[in-house]
Amino acid sequence: FETQIHVDYPKNSVFTLSERELQFETMDKMYNMVEELAYMVYQIDTYIDHAKATLETHPELKKGTEKLIAEWTTLKETLVVTRGDNYVGSVEPELREKMADAYGAVAGYYGAPSQTQLDNINLIEDEMVVSRKAFDAIMKGDMQKYIQALKKNELQLPEVKSYEDFVKKN
Repeated sequence: FETQIHVDYPKNSVFTLSERELQFETMDKMYNMVEELAYMVYQIDTYIDHAKATLETHPELKKGTEKLIAEWTTLKETLVVTRGDNYVGSVEPELREKMADAYGAVAGYYGAPSQTQLDNINLIEDEMVVSRKAFDAIMKGDMQKYIQALKKNELQLPEVKSYEDFVKKN
């Protein structure tokens, strides 16, 4: 059997449909930013691992490769907490942690996000734009030099999943 059902919010709800829609749109926006950030970190980790492995077997590429590793590491440290154990002494939250806090606050309330939450999310979105630009600058700069050095030495290039494959649900 197949049938369609129609589900409505309760008519006596304290939240209007427009408030619920804003909450849903905001959560969706945050979810997509979290996925994009996760993909960026995945790429950075892949590039760092590849560069470190290359250094072990090809120390002649040390100068440019170490610089690239340092650039990727510096960027990653602005995206996610990479130090501390969250038990003894805390560290400043990075972009991922800020996103998680904002997402949790919005998801935990069925009504519209507050103006303060929306302003915070806009600041997080601005940080994401800055991070994307920094990522792109490394990709167009030292990463291209690294790839050229790999090609020149006939070495394997880093293999990175496409965004679609990365976010694909199993």
